[in-house]
Amino acid sequence: MTKNNAFNTDSFETRRQLISKTRTIVALDVPNYNNAIKILKLIEPHVDGIKISYPLIMNNGLTAIQKMRSLTNLPIIADLKIADIPETSSRIAELAFEAGVDGIIVHGFMGRDSLESCVKIANLNNGLTFVVTELSNPGAAELMQNIGDKIAKMALEVKANGLISPATRPNRIQDYRRIVGDQLLILSPGVGAQGGNSGIAIINGADFEIIGRRIYDDSDPLKAIKKHNSDLQSQLLNYSSDL
Repeated sequence: MTKNNAFNTDSFETRRQLISKTRTIVALDVPNYNNAIKILKLIEPHVDGIKISYPLIMNNGLTAIQKMRSLTNLPIIADLKIADIPETSSRIAELAFEAGVDGIIVHGFMGRDSLESCVKIANLNNGLTFVVTELSNPGAAELMQNIGDKIAKMALEVKANGLISPATRPNRIQDYRRIVGDQLLILSPGVGAQGGNSGIAIINGADFEIIGRRIYDDSDPLKAIKKHNSDLQSQLLNYSSDL
């Protein structure tokens, strides 16, 4: 690992792994650090991990990750959607791991060389790489869906740790699960505000669901996460009873 003088990375050598308990990851896509920490403290016992992205990082800098790392034992996934040439992609990944994240989210459409560069950095840092197949918004079906299967196969071949597959299109989760079998995790964003229903992604092959606005925009995030988890478990019980 290349050390960055801005961070004391010694305490980050041991990365947190995703452990399936609630099967929920919360996206803290908020720009205000204090608000993010307030929500984190409320929901921490009820989720398996947190995802942070550009709003928080751009408004507070990479030190926000370091501070958050010192406050929680939950896995932190940096949703940077890295998509550049190998040299730039690997440097972005390196900076994220130096700051203390446990995993990164990377686009797959930029090709094998760039994806391999990110996986290499993640492996050197005992971290995780999750590869975007297609986004959860309607527009992603116009272009990204056409190459999603190829991206999933490539992610498997370069030994990434998992895929990002949309909860808004459960049939696509099934497609990706058929491609990667049980060799990769599948994380599914789009639950809640984007229209994905709690539990449906899991039923269709995802390992974890990612929910954001329905939690952090709620006046009572704790109540909101408990309701999501309850709805998720109810879906799984109903599905099991119908088999």
